[in-house]
Amino acid sequence: MLEEVEAAEREARVCRDHVAPRILGTPPPQVAGAAALAVRLRVLRDTGPAAAGSTLRGWLLGELDTCERAAARSLVRARRLNAECTALLARRNRARGRLDAYRSEAAARGLIEELGEPYEAARRLLYSSGCDLPLAELRVEEYHRAVRHEIDRRQA
Repeated sequence: MLEEVEAAEREARVCRDHVAPRILGTPPPQVAGAAALAVRLRVLRDTGPAAAGSTLRGWLLGELDTCERAAARSLVRARRLNAECTALLARRNRARGRLDAYRSEAAARGLIEELGEPYEAARRLLYSSGCDLPLAELRVEEYHRAVRHEIDRRQA
């Protein structure tokens, strides 16, 4: 189980390190339960041969159970971190897709030049490293409203 926790934490660190410079804000916290767990298990392994008395054996079994529960919690934390980081990138990519769709709609109606400024404001945010995602999503929605407004105005 320790190897599984180490692998999940490694994957979460890679994902976090990938996302942190791309999306502004506080990145999810690092996870590091595997290192402490490995130390505890080494101590228990070294203590094991000396566990002749039933009291010491009972203590060892209790400690092993505690380590197993700690490993399970660490695994959940690492997987959650990975999911949070992946979700941030997916959210940014969805906003980029929406912006492209709204741009296509504007192009189909001959509104590209008229609405260049709100489009560029959203695009700059979404394609900058250190993207302020909530602000970028707001700019995408503002662009969408501007496109809808111009379409409605022309149809009136």
